[in-house]
Amino acid sequence: MSSQHFSVTRWSHFTLSGAVIACLVCTSLHTVWAGSQVTTVLLRPVWGEGDCRQVKITLTLTGELKLYGDGTQTTETPVSVDAHLQYAERPTKLSGEKGVPTETVRAYKTANAAIKYRDDSVTSRLREDRAIVAVSASKPGNVVVFSPMGPLRRDELDLINVPYNTAIVDRLLPNRVVTLGSHWKLKTDYLAPLLGLDEISESDVDCRLHSMKDGLAIVHMTGTVHGAVGGVSSKIELAAKYAFNLKRKRITWLAASLQEDRSIGHAQPGFDVAVQLRVNAEPTDLVAELHDDVLADLDLHAAKATELLEFESRLAGFQLLLERSWQNMVDRHDVAIFRMVDRGELVAQCNLSMLLPLETEEKFGMIEFQADIKRVLGDAFEQFVTASEKVTNNDIHILRVVVAGTVSDLPIQWVYYHLYAKDGRRASCVSTLESKLIERFGAADRTLISSIRFIPPSSESVESTATSTTASRPASSTELESRRQ
Repeated sequence: MSSQHFSVTRWSHFTLSGAVIACLVCTSLHTVWAGSQVTTVLLRPVWGEGDCRQVKITLTLTGELKLYGDGTQTTETPVSVDAHLQYAERPTKLSGEKGVPTETVRAYKTANAAIKYRDDSVTSRLREDRAIVAVSASKPGNVVVFSPMGPLRRDELDLINVPYNTAIVDRLLPNRVVTLGSHWKLKTDYLAPLLGLDEISESDVDCRLHSMKDGLAIVHMTGTVHGAVGGVSSKIELAAKYAFNLKRKRITWLAASLQEDRSIGHAQPGFDVAVQLRVNAEPTDLVAELHDDVLADLDLHAAKATELLEFESRLAGFQLLLERSWQNMVDRHDVAIFRMVDRGELVAQCNLSMLLPLETEEKFGMIEFQADIKRVLGDAFEQFVTASEKVTNNDIHILRVVVAGTVSDLPIQWVYYHLYAKDGRRASCVSTLESKLIERFGAADRTLISSIRFIPPSSESVESTATSTTASRPASSTELESRRQ
């Protein structure tokens, strides 16, 4: 599916946010009595590593996706989402300063979402062999959701990486005594990741201790947040209320609504959506799946390798790992197209095409590959920069050639690959980027290619869609020119 669609459960990255709080945990009551009524409360979390909670989240979304229908004019298409999550969660590492989790681990029982478009519908589910999920949140700018059981798919990450991540939601608390009826501005470095944003430019979110009755302290939140994600501007209007259980010293429920208007990005559609969300979070005994002896063989600490995403094309017949900056744009029998976006800038486009098998007597090496590249690039070709070959751990032979050239007076580099396995299956891959972005591109192509594995294509795959051209077509000059905008 093209990423022009609302990526399965993209409702999470689209900050279905604003007021989602799965489990604000406030502890330690400070009371001042007026007769028999509690009028103040200390909103400060206190956690123990043995604590566990059962979380249930339901989310509905309705609105419009914003797309560039012809490349320039914006078109809109209706979208709706119905999502359900249920998981047990416990902290595995606590901040010594405030006693809040900096690492947690979850065991998912349910994680699914149904998304409907004008002419299509899709369903996303978290695989059973990825049901254990960890969250690392030691720094506001580096909150990572991953599975220690193996790489997640993009749609799985989007499904479970909901705004107001319960692992960091305690960061919303003022950590001070609050008086009944009093207001305070929500100020936290973690507000951006809580809303699914990269950064916040302006926020006026107001919090108020609305009432305390029947053992519950009710907090209301309202306001507007301006920020950006992937360099794309976003405006969020939110309203929410949550209940702090005075006896259990936990937020046990939350109801929220929000409206988000996000601009169109290089690799994702924009949208204007309304979201309704309900969260229940009840303390529970530690579930069997989260016992230390069960988790002993899993690495629960985030690392670069744990952030890689799995991409599988059953249409073309290959599987590989991607850095999270890559987004899949097209997945067809003949080509898969990816875009790498960093801080809102389109860094590179990668086209991967399956090739027809070589004839028995036919040979293909570096000389033939370079000649084919020159033919494909034509007048844009200037010189070969480097050339190398190796065999991957998956026993795939790789030819790699870096080429310098010019397109419409724009200095360009192409990173070409020819891949072939012993059984004759082959593929060609080319990443296209402006020469000035080489450093930011780094080794993104090597990570992608070194993990590639050929798999049996689906029954829908048609052999005739493969190409005999060994050098994939690069991004078009129009796409390259758009990077200057």
